[in-house]
Amino acid sequence: MLHKYKKTKLLITLIIIIIMSISITKLPKTKKCIRVINLNTCFNGKTISCNVSTQKNKTSKKTNTKKKKKKNKKKYLGKFMVYAYCPCSKCCGHSTGITASGKQAKQGRTIAVDTRVIPLGSIVYMKINGKLKKFIAEDAGSGIDGKKIDMFINSHQKCLKWGIKSIKVWVQKKK
Repeated sequence: MLHKYKKTKLLITLIIIIIMSISITKLPKTKKCIRVINLNTCFNGKTISCNVSTQKNKTSKKTNTKKKKKKNKKKYLGKFMVYAYCPCSKCCGHSTGITASGKQAKQGRTIAVDTRVIPLGSIVYMKINGKLKKFIAEDAGSGIDGKKIDMFINSHQKCLKWGIKSIKVWVQKKK
């Protein structure tokens, strides 16, 4: 009976060591942490010791700089009036869906811009419903002048539902 008790105690001690070492390895990477844990247990009259130590270093400044550079790649252009258009003849005079850049317009990707403000091919971000969404300036139009954007939507009914909205706009800087 006593023998089973000692085995159970050893097993519990080993489980504790494993759990503590797992929790130590999950320390945040941004903090410098040094932890040493000493566990002693007795088994068959012998003392068993276990030292668990870990060290986490701060992330290097180079990594943080790279992250900041990624965040700074977008240039805020201000608020634009964003309209919607579809491939029907009512919205754009023809129903081909071919853009000024020669590509097929696609919902969720294609926008028409004033090329004096945003060049064709630029990656544009718009904050829609609290989320930053990515588009490509693939089209231009005579009605798009200054701080106006025409967003391509597949359905004429959805275009009417969209209406006109004032949206914050960023453009991705060239490398």
